[in-house]
Amino acid sequence: MRSYMAVAAALLLASTALAQPTPTPAAVRGAAGRVGPAPPPGSAEQPKTDQTPAAGQPAPEKCESAAQKAIRFAVGWDAEKAKATLESVPADTRSGADFRVASALEPMAEGKLDTALAAVGKAATDFPADPAPEYYRGEMLYWKGNLQGAEAAWKAAVSRAQAELAKNPKNGWASYYLGTARLQLRQFGLAKEALNAALANGASQPLVRYQLGLLAAGEQRWQDAVDEFTAALTEDSGLAYAYYYRGLAWSKLKRTDLLLLDMDRFLTLAPESPDAVKARSVLQSSKR
Repeated sequence: MRSYMAVAAALLLASTALAQPTPTPAAVRGAAGRVGPAPPPGSAEQPKTDQTPAAGQPAPEKCESAAQKAIRFAVGWDAEKAKATLESVPADTRSGADFRVASALEPMAEGKLDTALAAVGKAATDFPADPAPEYYRGEMLYWKGNLQGAEAAWKAAVSRAQAELAKNPKNGWASYYLGTARLQLRQFGLAKEALNAALANGASQPLVRYQLGLLAAGEQRWQDAVDEFTAALTEDSGLAYAYYYRGLAWSKLKRTDLLLLDMDRFLTLAPESPDAVKARSVLQSSKR
């Protein structure tokens, strides 16, 4: 999962900060030195965060179809789980946009970016009303350095999501992609409004919380960012990029120990991701 340029650039500042001779506490690790999942909210390592669904709101696991779960696993960089979930989708329901998008993202999670980009582009053409393919096409174009193409794709995702919401204002997933695309376009206020609507109307809880974490980071609200990323990871401890960007937030809060822990966990989950080199640089800088 990818963020906008401001957050990515800030990670480089975090890596520079690690080179300074400031003493820091040791990283928190589990048994036998293995990095464990995110500590639960309220522990000594993490702040508390309220994740109680609003009254009448469905539980997160009831908000996602199998194909939507596969999308979450793929953007969490868990190719194995994404593939297994896709295989569980009944054959007679594999013609929809969600299945096609998940199928396009699964090779991305394997590091096959060109294959994934071609597949998601085809999905964008075949499903001209769905905002998801254009949003993910923008993410991949950004990874490849095509910033103009990425911006155009995100703008297309906004238009598609708005059209869907005009038909059904309670469409949580349309609100989600509207919010994520607006976030990438740095329209922070509008992004927050859409993401809160997504949270209230049944989109994936961990994905929305992750995006709200990116929003907080973009606004340099670092403790809020930590809280949102922790909420996302409590729902789904496999969201690799939530560790990556929570690490950035920890660095801004001068918790280098937790920065290193989260970079380590990110690399465990997504060693072939486009940002793995940056994460390794952060860890290597801490050893100098």
